[in-house]
Amino acid sequence: GDEGWIWEYDSSDGKYTLTLDNCSISASSDSGIILPGVEKIDIVLIGNNSVVGGGGNGDYNSSGIHNYADNVKLNLKITGDGTLNVKSTGSINNSYGKAISLPNGSLTINSNVVATRGIYAFHNVVIEDCQVDVDIDNHNSALHGGTIDIKNSTVSATVLDEDKDNDN
Repeated sequence: GDEGWIWEYDSSDGKYTLTLDNCSISASSDSGIILPGVEKIDIVLIGNNSVVGGGGNGDYNSSGIHNYADNVKLNLKITGDGTLNVKSTGSINNSYGKAISLPNGSLTINSNVVATRGIYAFHNVVIEDCQVDVDIDNHNSALHGGTIDIKNSTVSATVLDEDKDNDN
C-alpha cells in the first residue's frame, strides 16, 4: 500500500502475510504492530523497515511486535531480502515489553533483524540463514523461548548502557 505495508490472506493455506516495503511504523502509546489471533503469519521484508512500540510500563503494549491469544498458537515467520529494526521503548521486566513478544507463539527468523529489548516466543525461536542483533538492558534475556535453534546464522547480544538515552 501507500504506507509501505500490505496485509493479505491466502485462503488456500490459511496464512496471512504482512509485507513491509521500506516501511516505518512508530506507536506513541501501544505496540507498533499487534498481530491477530491466527495460526500462521509471514512478515515479508522488502528494503529497510522499522517498527517501534511506544512507552508503557513494560507490558505488551510497549512491544515492537506482539500477539496474544490464549486459544491460538501463532507461527510467525519473518522472511524476505529486506531488514527489520524493531524495538520496545518501554521499561521492561520478565517476558513483557520485548521488541518481539509472542506469549503463545513460535517465531522463525530468516531475515536480518535488529531487535532492541529482546525477543520472546513461548514455544520456540528458530533463527536460520540470517543475522540477528539483539540489544538488551541488564534486566532481561536477549532470546527467550521454549527452545532456541540457531542454524547457519550470526546472533549477537549487546547490553545497553542504561545511563544513556537509547532512542536511536
